[in-house]
Amino acid sequence: MNGAAAYIGLMVLASHLQPQHISASGTIEPSISRMLLRTSLLPVNPPISSMDYHLIAMEPGPSQPLSTAPGYGRSNIPLDHMKISAAQLKAIQSIYRADATATPPDKFSLADFLYGVRDNDQLVASAVMAQQGLDIDSREQLDNHWSIQWSCSSGKFPKAVNQTRRMLLLCRCGYDHGRYDTTECHTPVPFTSCLAHAEITYAVDSHKILQICGYFNHNQACKDAEFTRFPAIPVHPSVFVVTLSQLRDGASFADFSRMNGVKVTEKPQVNVDEWLDLESPQYNTTIADAVFHFSAGAAKGDCFEACVATEEMNAAAWKYGQETLQATYIVTPMG
Repeated sequence: MNGAAAYIGLMVLASHLQPQHISASGTIEPSISRMLLRTSLLPVNPPISSMDYHLIAMEPGPSQPLSTAPGYGRSNIPLDHMKISAAQLKAIQSIYRADATATPPDKFSLADFLYGVRDNDQLVASAVMAQQGLDIDSREQLDNHWSIQWSCSSGKFPKAVNQTRRMLLLCRCGYDHGRYDTTECHTPVPFTSCLAHAEITYAVDSHKILQICGYFNHNQACKDAEFTRFPAIPVHPSVFVVTLSQLRDGASFADFSRMNGVKVTEKPQVNVDEWLDLESPQYNTTIADAVFHFSAGAAKGDCFEACVATEEMNAAAWKYGQETLQATYIVTPMG
């Protein structure tokens, strides 16, 4: 997440200030200023400029207590569940120990934020999640660096009331595939020994964020890392048939897709949406005329659907269906 995006997040927070939050002398109410400050303290790449910090009243809230239990950090983060090397684990533990003894704690390195269920608190939590690429929309992007390492629920029963869930994420550049004696790396980015990790606690029913903690400083090699292989993209089984046949003919699927204007690093529905959008530079008249139904799967769990009927398909439908198929040929969910 870049500095501009972080700045926008702070502007959104500032826009929610009400007259009652500001005193006669122009000072922002302490509870509100703490929320703005908590968001600003997280590192971003590139850092927010000093001008952006003028929005923030520098009045920090009380620091959160740290756990010094072996193998754990703030809020008892289960570091041993992360697929990292012994050297990385030692480095992370050193960071937590140093922060625990610092006066005041180094808030610029470690985060441990608690949030209420009120709209103001959730606005701050959402800004932090988006700033670090931890929100659901960001994590679904193919170029997102976060990988879920572990999760657990507070209750023994899936539908328990007021159930919470903890989720531990690790930067993909910190995933040590050599830890399991494997010779092949399955992550799309190189291993750079990045130490960045996060633990998110949220309410299962409402999805409200209750706590964000972890270490958000990515090393320079991670920031400079480029994809070494294309991320896995879920495709319909029928696609494999075409792909294998093209591979046998000597063409890679990625090369074939690029030659046909497909952005292989984007989700399929993003490509199709651009082809159907009249205002998009990628608008494709042939595809737009052929697609008679399109659903991008906006809600979580929805399928991506594209229904196509070319002129040839329409003619075949009328010819062989004895004019009963009403110009449709096939409807196949994709996703």
